[in-house]
Amino acid sequence: MPTLLRFARRFPALPIVIDHGAKPDIARGGTPGWRADMAALAALPNVFCKLSGLLTEAGAQTGIETIHPYADTLFELFGPDRLMWGSDWPVLTLAGDYRGWRTMAEALIPAEAHTAVFGDTARNFYCLA
Repeated sequence: MPTLLRFARRFPALPIVIDHGAKPDIARGGTPGWRADMAALAALPNVFCKLSGLLTEAGAQTGIETIHPYADTLFELFGPDRLMWGSDWPVLTLAGDYRGWRTMAEALIPAEAHTAVFGDTARNFYCLA
C-alpha cells in the first residue's frame, strides 16, 4: 500500500478505488499496518474503497463478528461518500453466497448510509447516470 499511497499523492486529480478493502489477511488475524496504511490513503480525497472481498479473506471464519472490525474501519476512514459495496462474485462463492454477503454488509453499514454505500457512491465514482 505504500506504493499506492505515493501514486495517489503524485496524481491527486486521478480518482482511485481500492478493491476488496486492500485484502487484509483476516483469516490470519489481519495484516500488520493495514489500518494505518488505509488511514493514510483515506486522508486523500481522490481515494475511494470497495467494501468487498472481506468474506473470502476471512477463510473459514465467515461470521459477521469476524468481518465487523474491518468493515467498521473502512466505514470510519472513508465514510459513506467514498465507500462502495461490491459483491466479489463469483469469487465470493468460495466463502458464501451473494444474498448472504449482501445481507451481512447491510448489517455492517449504518442504515442511514445504505443509499450511498450500496449505490450512490459507485454511481458518482464511475460517473453513471
